[in-house]
Amino acid sequence: MAEHVLMHGGVEIKAISGPSLQLREPPPEDAVWVEVPNILTHTAQLNPEDGTYSVILRPPKIGRELSIAITGKRAEINQLRDQKQYGGFTWDGSLFDSDEKSQGIIQGAVLAITAGIPFPDRMWTLADNTERLVTAADMLQIGGALLTHMGTVHDTAVALKGQLSEAITVEEVNSIQWPNAED
Repeated sequence: MAEHVLMHGGVEIKAISGPSLQLREPPPEDAVWVEVPNILTHTAQLNPEDGTYSVILRPPKIGRELSIAITGKRAEINQLRDQKQYGGFTWDGSLFDSDEKSQGIIQGAVLAITAGIPFPDRMWTLADNTERLVTAADMLQIGGALLTHMGTVHDTAVALKGQLSEAITVEEVNSIQWPNAED
């Protein structure tokens, strides 16, 4: 780890090589941690048990442009997540609806089947308004496909937001994209 120097008024107060430092008194509020070429800010927290202060180093606050880019990308990820979760899923070559109402119907059918309630073969209206015959066994698989679809979309959004939290430039933020149109 690089060496950090606590500076106050152009005078070195302490030097450390690590992420924390114990002091007997809080550092001056206008003191800064210097790591060439970066300036780190600090937070001092009093430990009431022994009267020492823990100093936590952190990088400078992000700029307005980066903050705006992160906020916009997070909104874009959330919007794509919702579109993909509620935009339908494929099982056995057929596109099924996955809006909240359709999810509830599929989940209710799966719950009824697992509770032993008879589920007669029936025609099921698909996302394109065509129909296909669905059996009880099919419905259990459709429910599993819906669960997998929702989980995959959710996991993708979480991974993208993880990348977003690691981004330190606007270019990095802008490079974060949903993996492909099929998810």
